[in-house]
Amino acid sequence: MNKTASLLITLAAVGCVNLGDPLPVASPTATARHAPLGGASAQLAEAAPAREAQPERAATQVTAKATTTVDATPAPSSEQIVWQEIGKVAPVSHDRGERDAHVQPASGRALAVTPPKVAVAPVHTAIPRDDGIVSPAAPAPLVTDSALDADAMIAMAMANHPAIRQAEAAVCAAQGVRLQVGLLPNPTIGYMGQEMGNGGAGGQQGVFYSQTYVRGDKLAWNRVVHSHDLSRMQWQLQTQRQRLETDVRIRFFRALTAQRKADRAREFRQDANRAVQLAEQRLEAEEGSRPDLLQSQILVNQIDLTIKSTELEWEAAWAELAATVGLPSLAPSRLAGTLAMTEELSELRPSDSTDLLNQIAASSPLLKAADARRCRAVANLQCQINQVVPNLQGQFGVAFDDSTNSTIANVQVGMTMPWQNKNQGNIMAARAELSAAENNLQRLRLLMQRQLADVVRRRETAVATIKQYQQSILPKARESLGLVEQAYTAGETEFLRVLTARQSLFQLLQQSITAEGDLAMVEAEIEGLLLSDGLDNPVDYDGDDGLRGQALGGQ
Repeated sequence: MNKTASLLITLAAVGCVNLGDPLPVASPTATARHAPLGGASAQLAEAAPAREAQPERAATQVTAKATTTVDATPAPSSEQIVWQEIGKVAPVSHDRGERDAHVQPASGRALAVTPPKVAVAPVHTAIPRDDGIVSPAAPAPLVTDSALDADAMIAMAMANHPAIRQAEAAVCAAQGVRLQVGLLPNPTIGYMGQEMGNGGAGGQQGVFYSQTYVRGDKLAWNRVVHSHDLSRMQWQLQTQRQRLETDVRIRFFRALTAQRKADRAREFRQDANRAVQLAEQRLEAEEGSRPDLLQSQILVNQIDLTIKSTELEWEAAWAELAATVGLPSLAPSRLAGTLAMTEELSELRPSDSTDLLNQIAASSPLLKAADARRCRAVANLQCQINQVVPNLQGQFGVAFDDSTNSTIANVQVGMTMPWQNKNQGNIMAARAELSAAENNLQRLRLLMQRQLADVVRRRETAVATIKQYQQSILPKARESLGLVEQAYTAGETEFLRVLTARQSLFQLLQQSITAEGDLAMVEAEIEGLLLSDGLDNPVDYDGDDGLRGQALGGQ
């Protein structure tokens, strides 16, 4: 027993030997921001006219904010890839070296999200009005002092939307995989016995310690590869936030457009009601005719139909907005804000469009995620090349030989010889992956250029339309109505012409509001870096620790 204890003490001493320096793991952390790419909006403000100052934000229904501790700060770009894990700078020979990114390993902390509390009320079916009156379709009047602006809706979306939580979980998964792929292999400790019973002796009995020594910096390169993977997921999280912000703004302006059209229709209906009363009075005084009364009543009926149509349009827009915010049961409320500017509507020159494209490309988190994928492919190629370096297998054992009454030691060292398998297939696949990543980056740039061309066309159309309405069509329509009313008062024209002029002005006002809404939604797309449809583009992480198994297996 004393000899066995001595062997165990000897083995423990061997186990205390430093078999290899562990990989240094940098762990800078950052707090995920709900308002991505704030600088991009400031840059785009010069290219797109500034929207009028919105009214002061009313009290929102959000009673708590979501707090995240996910490391979502993407890696910045530079001229070289800094391999922090192996303590050296490895320049990449590549045509697009200027897009190589610094490796910014993320913290391994788990995702911690505090769900917000949002006041949710039963859904009403009628659009709220400025005067507090609600159409009969609504079960109860809505409180008009809880108007929400676009920023309030965006804050609610960032705090409640499952697409953001899903993207944050994907970042957390990437952090875990990055941690796993760089861990050193565990040693093996066991019992060994041989020649037992030979000559009636107990043979050789003892313990052994074996360890795989990974060579070629393979584990460090695994960390480098997955650091770029983590950077890609962090940029995708920023992309998802930007998509969601754009979606909320677009649907907010769509609902605000319907609200403005309904309000304007109600205002115009009051004038139409006065026209009906005037026609009735003239008919009773035998100064008018029944056709005049009928025509004025028909105009009121048409306005009522427009009000109903805009209310249905608002209900649908609100339902889309509530779903986009992530609170489908959010109680309808009035929206506060303006649609389009009434001054300094400027058209974009070709040079402005080019500058705008460059600004969007420089700020787009989608392109940065694609560039992180390219950087990962560069690192993975080097990682696959290093796989050819064989690992070292070492084993040390101590045993007691009962036949000779002596203590013996056993040492074994070996490695796999890369004679037939030199990892040729994986190297070829890594080169193909790099080519695919480079071409994907170029594809996204072309897609962005095509999207911007369509957005600029729609913006220019909306700007030209609004200018025509504000500078020419509406002033002439108002002047025409005034002249017709003066002529009718003087008895020089028929009442039907007054009704026709009023109906024409009403239709033109509705069309003008529609054009202003179209411009507001187009500008939201531009300010959102052409990123939208967050619900249709979920963020998932499909990475695994396969590189670790490849590095340890030696095959």
